Amino acid sequence: MGLPRRLRSCWRALPRTREAVSRAVICDYLAVSQTDRMGNREVQERLRWDEIDAVLAYKRDCFSIDQIRVALIDRNGMVRMDISEEDGGYRALIEELPRRLAGCLTQDQWFQRVAIPAFETNMTELYRSPSSPTSSAP
Repeated sequence: MGLPRRLRSCWRALPRTREAVSRAVICDYLAVSQTDRMGNREVQERLRWDEIDAVLAYKRDCFSIDQIRVALIDRNGMVRMDISEEDGGYRALIEELPRRLAGCLTQDQWFQRVAIPAFETNMTELYRSPSSPTSSAP
């Protein structure tokens, strides 16, 4: 078998790229909802505002650019949603967080801490529930 034929054979044997995932976040007066669509499948996660124990912002190094992300953590310490600045509804979520979660930092208060320096994770806590077991006692 010649080299071109072997290359074509290897190329065909490679797994096909994953389908694109479309993600959207919606905030209402009760909760945050995140919907992921991949092909004809749809998965939805819903997290009530009063179930949110912590909100973290951080950066993911995507080789040539950074991607700012926000993680919503429930009372069991589980990351229930991990939202990218590229997801639909991201801006609305960022604006809604301080309105719904008393004491949550506004984007003006945290963005520079997360964005600079480039290509560093810069994990920043935006909110911690006062009733959280990991909150410091007064």
